Amino acid sequence: MIIFIINSLIMSLWFFTGILLVFISSCSSPAVITGEIYPVPAGGEITLAYDDEIKIKPDSAGHFSFLLHDVPREGSYVLLQTEMDISLFVRPGENLYVKIDEGKKQYAVKGKDTSLNQQIQALQQRLGSLGKEVEQKNLFREDIKHYVAFLDSALDLLEAPVNAPDKFIRYEEERMGWFRKQMLWRYPFSHALVRREKYTWPDSLKGIFPDISFTDPSWLVFPEFRSFLSVWLDMEAKYRIENEPLRYEDFCFTRMKMDIARNGIKEMRIRNYALKKIMQDHLVQFGPYHADTLLSMFDSYCTHAGYRKEIDSLYDAVLRRNNDHLVMPYKKIKNIVLDAHVFLPSDEGDELHPAVCFYFGGGWYEGTPEVFFDFCRFFARHGYVAVSFDYRTKGRFNTTPVEALQDARSALRWIRSMAGKWKIDPSRVAACGWSAGGHLAACTAIIPGYDDPCDTLSQRATPDAIVLNASCVMPEEDNWFYYVSQYVMDPKLLSPYARLHKNIPPVLILHGTADEYVPVWTVKKFEQKIREKHAMVVSLIKEGARHRDFRNEYYAGVILDFLNRAMKKTPVRR
Repeated sequence: MIIFIINSLIMSLWFFTGILLVFISSCSSPAVITGEIYPVPAGGEITLAYDDEIKIKPDSAGHFSFLLHDVPREGSYVLLQTEMDISLFVRPGENLYVKIDEGKKQYAVKGKDTSLNQQIQALQQRLGSLGKEVEQKNLFREDIKHYVAFLDSALDLLEAPVNAPDKFIRYEEERMGWFRKQMLWRYPFSHALVRREKYTWPDSLKGIFPDISFTDPSWLVFPEFRSFLSVWLDMEAKYRIENEPLRYEDFCFTRMKMDIARNGIKEMRIRNYALKKIMQDHLVQFGPYHADTLLSMFDSYCTHAGYRKEIDSLYDAVLRRNNDHLVMPYKKIKNIVLDAHVFLPSDEGDELHPAVCFYFGGGWYEGTPEVFFDFCRFFARHGYVAVSFDYRTKGRFNTTPVEALQDARSALRWIRSMAGKWKIDPSRVAACGWSAGGHLAACTAIIPGYDDPCDTLSQRATPDAIVLNASCVMPEEDNWFYYVSQYVMDPKLLSPYARLHKNIPPVLILHGTADEYVPVWTVKKFEQKIREKHAMVVSLIKEGARHRDFRNEYYAGVILDFLNRAMKKTPVRR
């Protein structure tokens, strides 16, 4: 009898344990995401955004694996971040395999939910195409009613998910909703930009734009939400900088975004992510230099210890990677310090060295001297004193291209003033710029005046040769130039094309027919006009080349050959 009772109790325990396990498994259980990535990130990590961010380094063959705990029974979205944002849908017990080709910007997913993940991929591609279509059709020029009608009509035509669980359908609807919000928030600034008008928020927009409250951290698994967050911060910061008294002396754009994130995003996880993204963007847009105050602000605003460590390590790594040159202030304006990054050749013999001054690009809005460090190293190895200069930009100081040109001229004076110290031949000083920096290089050679009142004018501020790397030469045709000029000047005053004359130094033009920012026809007209003035010009227009395609060692060699010929490199002794 006792044995029977004991057996009954054991069977009952097994029964209730089974029910409990079934209940637990129906609520949540693990899932696995494995895969391979090519090429293998150089010392980089792959990030998986789920409840928090999980980081892992692929092995030497590019293989990686993530274990996700507590995946809900109805499934969940996760975000795999490499150089791409890869959305995935996983359910309990799932084993997804993701093959990533970073070079081609493609990926493929295999697993039980392959069909659902293919639908995610298809929607992401269609939304990306829709964003490009808006720009290609110049729809930002339309009035807001026509713009919204086009956007909603295009979204309505997107295919609904097929054979999908309810949660998956809700996720896809949320993704499209965040994409729509992103495109709406882009409209006011973009509309003003293409119409060459001041950026405002007219009353006609107030009833169309939905209120935004950042309350749900689960949105962070949607690439469309992250994109919206970046657009929202960018548009809010631009608006406030244009319409409120400037409160900052340096890095006004980044600091404004940090204030907006700190005060405008109440949910802690979203706020921490926004602050981290701002600092990541700052490193790309403005570089790591003079960022101590920003890093201190970030450390005090961000409560996520992992994010603080990540950002500090990121900035430190860039500074350590580039500690092979001199960093010297070449100009001070009140509390503003502008640096020259100097790369010196081996100092053997008594020959005087030619010099080359590099000006970064970034639409007169952003940019970092680091863009040209590899070029500087190349030229220093070939006997040049090579210097990459900082200069004032709108995003950092809320200044215009006029101040940028003043700085570019100051830089040429400064490098000549250092001729005795570094054995520079002051008659062989070239100016080389990419994009907006190329515009400044051209202006120093073509347009007189625009000297900084603080400059000592004993040194010449014109170059002996200029190199225009994917450069703007007709700012009167550039909507962005009107914006950064604050709509207060005639762009032709700073137009190398409009102000061209015959007494200019030799010019090298590097440009691509597929340049996304500077139409190739403007450069061809500029070249033709130079030839009509009987000045020396060498032009390399490459079929299919894009805006960034001339920033490599091959074209550094092309530039070197040109400068050696244009500035007649012969041994000059002191």
